[in-house]
Amino acid sequence: MTRQILVTALALASVLEPVLARQPASSASSEAEPAAVVLPSALDRVLRDYERAWRDGNGPALAALFTADGYAVQSGSPLRQGRAAIALGITRPGGALKLTAYTFSVSGAVGYVVGGYRYPPSAGPDGRFVLALRKGADGRWLIAADLDNSGPRSAAPAAPASASPAASPASASAQPDAATVVTLHIGASVTPPGSTAVVTFTEVSDDSRCPTNVTCVWAGDVAVTLRVQPAKGAAEVVTLHTGLANAQSATAAGLSFTLERLEPRPTFGKPLDRRAYVATIAIANRAGAR
Repeated sequence: MTRQILVTALALASVLEPVLARQPASSASSEAEPAAVVLPSALDRVLRDYERAWRDGNGPALAALFTADGYAVQSGSPLRQGRAAIALGITRPGGALKLTAYTFSVSGAVGYVVGGYRYPPSAGPDGRFVLALRKGADGRWLIAADLDNSGPRSAAPAAPASASPAASPASASAQPDAATVVTLHIGASVTPPGSTAVVTFTEVSDDSRCPTNVTCVWAGDVAVTLRVQPAKGAAEVVTLHTGLANAQSATAAGLSFTLERLEPRPTFGKPLDRRAYVATIAIANRAGAR
């Protein structure tokens, strides 16, 4: 069993090496998504079946896409081997998932797909994945190893080359203030320092995070809703996520909000009282707004 996985890993490395050698060097902070490629139907079926199993929360269907001794290696989760362990990684519907292939290769009975994943409606990649594939006796491609990592947050854009080297007092005062970190229960409100807006933590929805007592294929996500009421004008509603790299922050009423964490995590088989949720949020004034 171990030797089969080793052979698959070595074959994967042998086909990846020439592809990676041709890739131009890039900045570690670059977040541009590579161009998508069209997979042969036999490989594309693996991705589409994976999306469907995740959406429906069907652990056995997901596990059936793997070889009997396949591995699942995801960010923040322990190593899982075998269909029984992988099936336990999904205990509830995970919502929409989109897998996009960036490149692929096949050599005999082994191959790989490199791509990105996202949770619609997010536009950019929330993470990347590599699927090491092995062809079964019936000719179907199965997953020998599934490796993924969540994508880093996008780097702040560099200052234009024509920017003045010394900021004037007026431009200096327009820089964002240091963030204030607050902890709120549902229904609680706060007025951030330097602002007259009232921020209320109103709701938690779509909590698909991995339960504390379950080994999961994906980390999952949860949405936190805030109501921001400025001193003048209409209130604004913002939604922050824990599992979407490009949706953990939002702006409203001259303030920027970043969701740092939401506690507690769900526990499989134990209902969670929504009143127990506590959100930790970083709030900062934007460009000197008050």
